[in-house]
Amino acid sequence: MKNVKFILSATILFFAQVFSASAQDVERPYMPSGRPGFTTGASLVDNKSLMLESGLGFDNRYCPTTFTINTSTLRYGFAERVEGRFSISEAFMKGGDKGVSSLSLAAKIGLVNNGDYKLSVLPQVYLPCSSSVGYSNVHALLNLLYSKKLDDKWSLSANAAARWHNSSEKFGAMAALFVSYAMTDKLSLSAEVYGDGIAEDFTTFNIGVAAAYQIHPRLQLDLSTTRTSESFLSGLAYNWSIEAGLCWLIK
Repeated sequence: MKNVKFILSATILFFAQVFSASAQDVERPYMPSGRPGFTTGASLVDNKSLMLESGLGFDNRYCPTTFTINTSTLRYGFAERVEGRFSISEAFMKGGDKGVSSLSLAAKIGLVNNGDYKLSVLPQVYLPCSSSVGYSNVHALLNLLYSKKLDDKWSLSANAAARWHNSSEKFGAMAALFVSYAMTDKLSLSAEVYGDGIAEDFTTFNIGVAAAYQIHPRLQLDLSTTRTSESFLSGLAYNWSIEAGLCWLIK
């Protein structure tokens, strides 16, 4: 019920802002959406800008099926090259287990912004969750993020990250590659491939496709689907996920 009230309140606030600001939106505001997809772009929100990225989805990657009822990231520009991030996900599994599945604090720091390409770092800490579907231990990631505009239509993003958690003596890693194509000034299509848990006991290979549509200069809707395998390409036919969401530039 709390989730429903939050979504309704956010929707009302958004459309109130849309109707009051539509006449004032002469130029399209800078909106570096982090959705859709797993890969994190190197772009930062502007100084003193506030952005909400949220979504829901379900997957059969684990047994039983998991439903994600809220996966949200709040992004705020503290300075020209520093962005603070707070993320939370709530999920329930078919059969009864439910609760907060992910809770994290992060800061994205811009290192290079050369127009056509950008480079950032993203230190991130995941906090333990009290629910049976969440992490039981603290773990941290250090992400290196790269984004490049190839031409007027194509863009590329790449991630590399090292992970540590106190339940294991091993360091894990992940790597991701994301390619996007702008069909129009509002509609874009994308594809990505990423590996997660590299050098750990549980490693997955993932490949996904997505579409994003900007229905308003401050609001983007998206839809994505991903195939997952523990044995590279051979298992991609069996494990999948689908997610839908929005990105809202609040100010």
